[in-house]
Amino acid sequence: MAFNNYLIHHTSLNAPSRFVRLLFAEKGIDFNLKQEKFWEKSNDFRVLNHSGTVPVLELQDVVICGAIPISEYLEEEILGKKLYGETYAQKAENRRLVEWFMYNFETEVNRYIVEERVFKYLQGKPSNSQKIQIGRANMRNHLRYLDTMLIEFLPDGSKNYLHENRENVLNCSALGVGDFAAASCISVLDYLGEINWIDYKNIADWYCRVKSRPSFKSILEDYISFMKPSKHYKNLDFQND
Repeated sequence: MAFNNYLIHHTSLNAPSRFVRLLFAEKGIDFNLKQEKFWEKSNDFRVLNHSGTVPVLELQDVVICGAIPISEYLEEEILGKKLYGETYAQKAENRRLVEWFMYNFETEVNRYIVEERVFKYLQGKPSNSQKIQIGRANMRNHLRYLDTMLIEFLPDGSKNYLHENRENVLNCSALGVGDFAAASCISVLDYLGEINWIDYKNIADWYCRVKSRPSFKSILEDYISFMKPSKHYKNLDFQND
């Protein structure tokens, strides 16, 4: 493998994998993809990553495991636009958002819903409807928080403390790593038709902007044979069909 080739071991409806793909595309770095059935725990893949999880970035002389370490590597070592921000406050807020989505949101929402609806099916195992309902309840809590965080003023005209007490990162003039971490998680749920967008106008407006990026094109082309994406998944105008 030549030094300027990058191989991303990924799984299509895995949010951390999508996050890494978006960062590579935003930075204009060519990469190759290898689909991994991580649940099969193959010996070859376990050699690369002992935890058996995706994504994994394979270089000529090093292997980097996990979405956050890969994103940090890209920011520190690779030429291209900075996605973590310029100021210390922006970098700190972006890192908080990346951790929130890659750990909290992924663990409390996607690993319940996507694991039960998609990966259990691929493994030939029955889904657990109770776990799906837990994931959906957690999703609503997370989305309400995100929806409020995106606005500067509350409906009564008062300053939104979730907005003013932090460095404004999400939904800025230049999208950054926090936006792509959030969008990678939400895009998986959107594929599955899990989000009622009428309830989350602020997120819908922001997500429309993110998924209209050229870097998102390949994400919107992802497809799993046994489940078609929601009708509005590829709709860049983002109307709820």
